[in-house]
Formats: sequence, structure tokens, C-alpha cells
Amino acid sequence: MNQTATYPRAMQVPADHGLQVVQASGQQADMPDAVQLWAEENGFTLAALDRCLQSPPLRACAQAGVVAPPAMALDLSMGDAQKRVARALHALLPDASDQITRLHGPNGYRLFIEPGVPALTLHDARPVITLPSLDTVGDLILLAHEVGHALQLALTPAAPPPVLRELAAFVAEHALTRDIAGSEPDLATALSDIMASDDTHYCAEGRTALSRALYCGAARYDYGWNYPLPRLVAGRDATRAQAEAVFRADRNAVAQLFDSAGLSLW
Repeated sequence: MNQTATYPRAMQVPADHGLQVVQASGQQADMPDAVQLWAEENGFTLAALDRCLQSPPLRACAQAGVVAPPAMALDLSMGDAQKRVARALHALLPDASDQITRLHGPNGYRLFIEPGVPALTLHDARPVITLPSLDTVGDLILLAHEVGHALQLALTPAAPPPVLRELAAFVAEHALTRDIAGSEPDLATALSDIMASDDTHYCAEGRTALSRALYCGAARYDYGWNYPLPRLVAGRDATRAQAEAVFRADRNAVAQLFDSAGLSLW
């Protein structure tokens, strides 16, 4: 990649963003344009990103204004929480049953509760997942998210680009919610309420951050750029083949899923 890049100032800043362009069109940046490098890593153009940021589906999600519900206690042991996630992934990806079983087996991922530490997945021969707690329904969603990351790494030969990584994690969250809906309605309702508020959070904050980077330039990478577009796509009904393509990071198949959501990114 080039070590310098030109900010995309030829693009018109949408009026609803209230952003002030801080560098003239075509002016050379003193540092690499982080959003340009990020787009290249994910394999799409800034013009495609611009279209997606202004798309009606993303605008609607960002402006939904769903407020986060009060925290609801999770009445599950760590083992039972892990079983709920495993069951949901088996239902979503029956052709990946062997990998899911291994991931949840004695030599699979290791789960640690570290108060004050953000949820994350460290990828090694045995993935390590850390969560700040496993006391609330929201924590169960975080567990599904991180296990989604671990499963995708088990199914792909190389680390996928970050937008595809977050898509798999968000799809795992939705799989958990759908699987529980048929057997535990109270828990399913709590999950759905949190998911709806998370939709607003990811789409609103992510769209604002990406818009600022795209239209005003960015010298530093913000991992939050990876959230809004896959978040919107993950909630759509996908075929089993499309779901498997997500976890195998098949960008051509995933592009069709984005297209169906009104986000033609590739």
C-alpha cells in the first residue's frame, strides 16, 4: 500500500452529518489516510463506502433511537451459557458441526472472566476468550459474539479482514437469539431488547465515526469503523449457505448478502 494517500474531498458531505471539512480536496496528507488504508484492507472503495453511509437502511438504523433496557440478571452457569451458544451455532451451521464440537470440547476455547477487561478473543492453537462478567443477559450476547470470532478463525485458513470478522460475530449473536426464542421466551425477549438497542448504538456511533473519517480525513485507525455495516447485514435472514460463507469469510458470497440489505459494498 502507498504510505500517503489523498483524502476523498471530492465527495459531498451529507447535510445531516454537520461535519466540517478540515482539509481541501486533493491536498496531500502528512500521514497515511487511515480510512483509505482500512478500505483497501477490506477490499472496497471509498465511493462504495460513501454510498453505504448515505443508504436509507443505515440511516434508519442509526436514527431508530432505541434505548438500552435495564440490565437483566442471567440465571445460567458458565457451562450452561456456553452450551446455549454451541447449540445455536450447531443449528445455524450444521455442516460445520465437527468444528463447533471441537471448539466447545476439552481442547477448544478457554473462557476467562476478567472484571474491567473488555470482551475479546485471542487467537492461538486454543483461542482464549475473556469477558468482563457473565452475570447478565448482555454478557451472554458478548459470549456469542466472541465465540463467533473463534469459530470463524477455526474455519478460515487466514485471518479475515475486520469487516468480515465482525459480520461473523454479529451473525453468531443473532443465531443465539433465534435459537433461544423457541424454548425460553422470557430470555429471548430480553435478548431481543438488547439486540435492538445495540443496533442503534453500533449503527449511530459507527456511521458518525466513519463519516467523519471519510469526509474529514483520519490519520488514526478506529476499530469502531468495522461495526455499522456488518451489524445491519447480520440481522437479515440468511440461507445456510450464506451463513457458512460468512464464517468461511467468502467475500463473494458475503457481497450478495450485503447487496440484499441495500449496502453494495463490493
